[in-house]
Amino acid sequence: MVSVVGILNVTPDSFYDGGRFNKKDTAIKQVYDMIEDGVDIIDIGCESTRPESKPLSVEEELSRLKAVLPAIRKVTDKPISIDTYKPEIMNYAIAEGVDMINDIFALRAEGALSVIANSSVKVCLMHLNDSIENMHDKPGYKHISQTVFDFLKKQAKLCIESGIEKERIVLDPGFGFSKTPEENFQLLREISMMCESDFPIYVGMSRKRFIGTISQNDGPDCRLAGSLAAAVWACQQGVSFIRTHDVRETVEALRFIQIMEKG
Repeated sequence: MVSVVGILNVTPDSFYDGGRFNKKDTAIKQVYDMIEDGVDIIDIGCESTRPESKPLSVEEELSRLKAVLPAIRKVTDKPISIDTYKPEIMNYAIAEGVDMINDIFALRAEGALSVIANSSVKVCLMHLNDSIENMHDKPGYKHISQTVFDFLKKQAKLCIESGIEKERIVLDPGFGFSKTPEENFQLLREISMMCESDFPIYVGMSRKRFIGTISQNDGPDCRLAGSLAAAVWACQQGVSFIRTHDVRETVEALRFIQIMEKG
């Protein structure tokens, strides 16, 4: 069964929904809407990672999270994930009772590995080439899928050796990060290779720029159809988590596929 992860960006500058949910009241309303639409997990992000975005200080990211997380935790018992690579933010979120840390830097920041090892939360490890500052550089890969999978297996092994139980680890190939559109599509075509591993696979493709390359209008508002097609394909290949801005549409699309597969 695929879990639908609803994106809640409490940021002013995210590439698609920046400024829509960065106030407590609008964030809470969006949480209620996602629950009604069938969300399985709520993923809260306080720092934009769009191209040309500037890294956020720990203090600013923590301030944004404190403004919404306690209130969200009070209104739902749905699992909550926090999208962060900073150990200080992880510590606060875990103390507030979140269920997962979604780390685009795969616990490579100093101190992040020990924070998760000393907790009981799940962790999603994402592939990102090089550094946070260069996350959208496109170095080119000889074999994109194998390179990404080898990196993720290496990080998962390090986690296990550091005391993080295998059952808590989820792997994310990092669509849209340090990859060309062609590499993203190849990675998606070959995602079944990762799904054959012993780890759940998590994908976040919703309205990303590479999706827009197949349409005549490249704006994020025009990428819903492509995002849903990508989600359905990934579901059929065996992924365990679909991260999306569009919960209702994604839930309906995946439900249709599940019904058809069951006959």
